Amino acid sequence: MKPSVLQIGGILLLLLALGFFMPICCGVGEDTARRAFDAAGLENPKLGGYAWLRCSEDDSFKSYFTATNAKGAHVEGVICCGLLKSCTLRF
Repeated sequence: MKPSVLQIGGILLLLLALGFFMPICCGVGEDTARRAFDAAGLENPKLGGYAWLRCSEDDSFKSYFTATNAKGAHVEGVICCGLLKSCTLRF
């Protein structure tokens, strides 16, 4: 049995919705990120968007970030956090 145009349209709509809402709902929270940045000695952190394919499959929350390190240099990276594990900063 061939799928109907309505079924294909529904699947495409679902994929578009996931593509839109994943970055909003699955980024790293401000409080969680702040603790990780403080522990790493980073100043003036700014969280960016959702980091697709930048963390391990065990990480549920992934966001880009920029910050200033202890030497005053600008750094960029990804913060990766899991439900049952702490956060990891990747530069």
